[in-house]
Amino acid sequence: MTDSTPTVVMLSQASFVKWKKYIERRALRHTALGILDGTVSRPATPSSGSISDALQARIDKYEERKSKLASDLLETLDEGHMALIDALEIDNVKGIYDKLCDHYATKDIGTRFYSAIDLLCI
Repeated sequence: MTDSTPTVVMLSQASFVKWKKYIERRALRHTALGILDGTVSRPATPSSGSISDALQARIDKYEERKSKLASDLLETLDEGHMALIDALEIDNVKGIYDKLCDHYATKDIGTRFYSAIDLLCI
């Protein structure tokens, strides 16, 4: 029997594209792709302050998925990356992911190449 846990892909300039795909797969595994891309947010709590059991269960499930994804994402970072995201909350998965993608996407030759192609097609 083989281990179903994939090898962690550490983030670096050379591994950015592979890292991005790894994080997206981890998000899918935790049913958290919407959390990663910002299309799913924490269920809103009513202004009255009382929360039904069903709503609390939804909030708990959301927080569990977000925590698992945050753990997977942080596991791929070294000290330098931690300094880069220092101003962000540790469980702000989308913010961390976006900041790291913005940092590396501008340096990625593939991204620059496809951006140039897009400009030529205008």
